[in-house]
Amino acid sequence: MIEFYTNSSGGPIVQKVLFMLHETEISYKSVEIDMNSDIEGINNLFSINPNKTVPIIKDDETGAVVFESNAILFYLAEKANLFLPSTEAERIEVMKWLIFEAANFGAVMGELYHYILKSSNELPSPHLQRYKDKMASFCGILNDQLSGREYICNQFSIADMSYYPWLAILEDLADIDISNYPNLNKWAETINNRKSQKIKYNK
Repeated sequence: MIEFYTNSSGGPIVQKVLFMLHETEISYKSVEIDMNSDIEGINNLFSINPNKTVPIIKDDETGAVVFESNAILFYLAEKANLFLPSTEAERIEVMKWLIFEAANFGAVMGELYHYILKSSNELPSPHLQRYKDKMASFCGILNDQLSGREYICNQFSIADMSYYPWLAILEDLADIDISNYPNLNKWAETINNRKSQKIKYNK
């Protein structure tokens, strides 16, 4: 059984893990923590994640504790032997795009999410626009990668799961209409139609 530490808002980094759990049908139970008011719960997170953030999983079967959403995706892929290619070259390709999401796509979206929705300090317009411009560039990179491919790394993988949940807030936070990126838009529709996908991206 997987213990899945989550929050009440269920943002994109939590949705990544839910996507994977639904795809693999691994048994899990949620431990929800209100990150705004549950001080005891947040402090208790320190024993399993020094950064006191969710998502986190604890695997009762192996004793493993994993934090950081893409690390969780990788762990679950190995556990289920699904959505991670077997050849070294293909695995490296998936890892490359996972790291790009964590270091660039997801990181910048996280900043936009913070300053637009969470922070009481308004970020100066030029800085905010810089983040939006970066996201437009990243969408262009993904659009190019998806040229002639159904999925980011040819076959459906954890790379796709890491990007998909951000799409629901791309337009609201980054002023990006993915219909301007035809390959990315087609990919989003393909992912959206997966039976396991509980959280739909709606244009």
